[in-house]
Amino acid sequence: MGIDMESVDTTTGSEDKPLLEAEKGNQRFPWVSLAIFLVLQILIAVPEGMLQTLSVQFARSAFASERNVTLPVGVNACATSPHESSELADVQAAVALFATYQSCLKDFIPVLTALPLIALADFTGRRPVLLLICLGGLVVTTGFLIVSFFEISVYYTLVGSAVFGVCGGFILLNSISMLYVTDIVPKEHRGVALAMIYAFENVVIYLGPLVINVLLEALSSYTICFLIPACSALLACLWMLPPDLVQESVKKQPLDLGVASGIGHGICRLFTDTFSVRLVVLLACDSVVNLLVEGFDNTMSLYGLGEPFCWSPTLLGVFSVVHGVPHSLAAPLIVWVIELFLSDYWLIYISILSSIAQFLLTAVATSNEVLIYGASLVGIFAGVSQPVFVSLITRLVDTKFHGALFSMYSLVYGASTTFSLILQSAAYSFTVSAGLNVVIFYAMASLSALVLVPTICMHILEPKDGFDDKSP
Repeated sequence: MGIDMESVDTTTGSEDKPLLEAEKGNQRFPWVSLAIFLVLQILIAVPEGMLQTLSVQFARSAFASERNVTLPVGVNACATSPHESSELADVQAAVALFATYQSCLKDFIPVLTALPLIALADFTGRRPVLLLICLGGLVVTTGFLIVSFFEISVYYTLVGSAVFGVCGGFILLNSISMLYVTDIVPKEHRGVALAMIYAFENVVIYLGPLVINVLLEALSSYTICFLIPACSALLACLWMLPPDLVQESVKKQPLDLGVASGIGHGICRLFTDTFSVRLVVLLACDSVVNLLVEGFDNTMSLYGLGEPFCWSPTLLGVFSVVHGVPHSLAAPLIVWVIELFLSDYWLIYISILSSIAQFLLTAVATSNEVLIYGASLVGIFAGVSQPVFVSLITRLVDTKFHGALFSMYSLVYGASTTFSLILQSAAYSFTVSAGLNVVIFYAMASLSALVLVPTICMHILEPKDGFDDKSP
């Protein structure tokens, strides 16, 4: 039986007082709770950041060993390799195919499981869901550690990836982190707290590859390198065990099928409102941007490891840092400064043009300096449009339907992010086999240009007086 959205009690505490204090009489300062949670987030994010590059290199090494191919590493190593280019291309295609399978399990399954688990967190509390994420991370990292130590088929690691996906993966971590911080921090400080979550999460994910690749090059042991994220995942589980450390932030509620019906009703209302067409267009544009941006790091790892660049593990880590850290730290500042003088839509234009420049420069680059530093510099604004699109769509929806809006947005974001990794890995596998690996970057530049057309139309058709801002 359905229920009225307005009758659903979705309150987690007083808006002026965090629930940990308001409901439990807890005297802990919100910033102390936030600091404790940030430690947990770092421990969970470390394996995610390290496995992004380490799993690809491990698979590449395993497939090369199976084919008795010695992998070229370093400047001009590809040109002087004793193996035929077709042999190296075969290894690269196998790695790309493995990355596709891994993405299907680790990134696509969470699209299906994250939303139910987020909804379940309103009834079971946040802690069980957070612990589930920790256990998923422990399983996938332990899987790689076992496979590396016993030197068995790399495909056994897909079992751990599947478990990680069922446990919600990174999509669930991102959503539940935002929910938990919203619970524990008063609204006047909530923006700063959420920005800290964003910054810490991304910096750890981008710094992880550099650290692990430096260690890999120094130690030449995948087993030792996989031991580090496995230990981090274990520490995350241990961090969650004491109930008074990462405290519960919501009151548990009885399960009620009417709640699910009410959320479905709210989502339907989103697409029958006055600005539903504009909402659909903006969500579609944001999805295309996600499709291009989210899988780019993975595609660049495959591209840089192959001919003619043959990146070393350290160089792979350097790219991750140069490409990701400056953008992660500077994005909030860039948005704040430009919004002082220009419309939000101009931020989207700048971001898309920056993406196009990055894709084109990547396609024509013939040296590591241009590929790593030049392309990253011109693409520093790429991805800035993602939070701007979110800001625009929240202005179209009444406050009481923001829960339904972000449930829908989580689904769209998760699906586009997952398909980005899967489609780009599959497309790169096809193009590298055909000897046309740079074609994928020209295709990405063309898709970015197409996003400009509906965005410009939405800008032109926006009411002169703007929209009534219905967000709180």
